[in-house]
Amino acid sequence: VLRFMSSMQALATAHWHVTALALGALTLAAMVLRHDAGFQAARDRLVLRLPVIGRLTSLRETGRFCRTMSALLKSGVPLLDALRSTARVLTNGVYCEATGTLAGAVAEGATLSQQMQSSKLYSELSVRLAAVGEKTGQLDDMLARAAAIHEAMLERDVDRLTRLIGPVLTVFVGLFTGGLILSVM
Repeated sequence: VLRFMSSMQALATAHWHVTALALGALTLAAMVLRHDAGFQAARDRLVLRLPVIGRLTSLRETGRFCRTMSALLKSGVPLLDALRSTARVLTNGVYCEATGTLAGAVAEGATLSQQMQSSKLYSELSVRLAAVGEKTGQLDDMLARAAAIHEAMLERDVDRLTRLIGPVLTVFVGLFTGGLILSVM
């Protein structure tokens, strides 16, 4: 580890101009990609496929969708306008696009719950609660309930993850420190 770090430092100082150019090019590429729609869409799809991060993102976006829709519907905003406004609130491009598709399908006469289910992004619970809300005329209340459940699930998962990270980092730092001490000896 020490030899590797020492050789990296020697390489960086011997060829400082190449190192500076490489860092500049990486920074410029990151700035350009940050504004590229294709890259953002690919990144958002990738995030949803990741094991832990994908679940957390899905819970956050579903909760945000349900909470925003509920608030807008309670305020008297028509369903189509509420869907269009909610699409602008969501941060993951996959969910934004799906919400726009929901608005288009609902405008053609489909029910919200059917379209939520066909998108395969929303949990079965949120789909069922939306269906019950549509049948009973209490869509805003059922979406608020779904939002509360998803937010509680997200909070629980984040708490579990943070409790797990502490011991893992302790072991990692211990191994790194032990390896460093052994390499010095």
